[in-house]
Amino acid sequence: MKHFSIGARDYQKWNGRLIWTTLSLEDRHKIGYPGRDDADLVNVLSSVEDMDVCVIFIEQSDGTVKVSWRAKLGFDVSAVAIQFEGGGHKPAAGATIQGQLDSVKEDVLKATRKLL
Repeated sequence: MKHFSIGARDYQKWNGRLIWTTLSLEDRHKIGYPGRDDADLVNVLSSVEDMDVCVIFIEQSDGTVKVSWRAKLGFDVSAVAIQFEGGGHKPAAGATIQGQLDSVKEDVLKATRKLL
């Protein structure tokens, strides 16, 4: 696993094919991110490096984590989102998952790696 930083955010990369980042409530407060639309954030993440799938985890104040996936053609991230009661399209999907940021991230990354 490779760990690198771009700007003020930290990103992690697995096996050259999966890239992800998290945005905790504390991070959101520090940078003034209102958390209404994550599409721009995940789209930026998907352009960071050559990757197959990217995921962003955004902690919400109600005890949930908003998860968004983007993928290259040939990967169906909606199949992963459905496992977490989410949905979307093959190259773009999302879910809102009840739980702590770290445990949600662990579960989602485990399921996402199975695509690769």
